[in-house]
Amino acid sequence: MFRELVSTAAAALGRKDVGSGQVILSLKDELARRQEEGAHRMVERQVALQVAFCRERLTWLLPMVGLSAAFLVAGYRVTRSSVVLYPLVPMSFAVFYQCDLAYGSKTNRIKGIAERILAEEASMVHVPEWHYTGMTPG
Repeated sequence: MFRELVSTAAAALGRKDVGSGQVILSLKDELARRQEEGAHRMVERQVALQVAFCRERLTWLLPMVGLSAAFLVAGYRVTRSSVVLYPLVPMSFAVFYQCDLAYGSKTNRIKGIAERILAEEASMVHVPEWHYTGMTPG
């Protein structure tokens, strides 16, 4: 079976004089490349899922904020007090944030900030080394 794998890998490399060491190295490189591609696809899926959650949340948030705004404006007309309209400020921030995340460039900005933190402030994300002992505390 190993010989078949070596001959298949050698054929994929297009050479007949390839030794088993070279084949193993090329297989390791191919495996590493495929793992990296898989990890990249997984991250893309996670980001897409986050954006999808945000868009779905907007389908609930926008009608609620719109209806609340209508009632607050009606309350303002009755009382003529601007205090009634104050809840519109935090609600509008929440809606704008969700819209930016769902349809804007928020995910790209977050990704850029994260990359900058990893590059410039690596000590902030240092994970302490620990070893699993298999024992429960107590």
